[in-house]
Amino acid sequence: MKKHESIYLLFRFEENSQSQEPQQHNRYRVIYFFDEYGLISSDMLSSFHLNHIENNIFFRTKEDMLRFALSFIEEHRYQNCFLLSVNDYNIGVESCHQLSDYLKVFSEYGHKLENTEQSKSSIFGKLF
Repeated sequence: MKKHESIYLLFRFEENSQSQEPQQHNRYRVIYFFDEYGLISSDMLSSFHLNHIENNIFFRTKEDMLRFALSFIEEHRYQNCFLLSVNDYNIGVESCHQLSDYLKVFSEYGHKLENTEQSKSSIFGKLF
């Protein structure tokens, strides 16, 4: 399986205290999940048991979303994952003056998860 560089997850926190259904209360909704080739396909997500309504993926807690992202990069051999909230994304995009600055928003304002399994496969990971 080919090793990939990075994957990006843009999310929004949604608060819904009016709903009577437990799955409709506070949650984190994935807005976009993509890599250098485009959006992540549903085939790549099929092995994960995700809470979803139509094409929207939801997590009850931020920790659940982080666990999912870490599992995903380990299974699909990505080196890292950048997670960014819509609010932070909007702040970062305002500072972009070129298209090449777009992905830098994720590394500067987002949360980075690293695939420790990928780093162990390097020469230094084998030595230490």
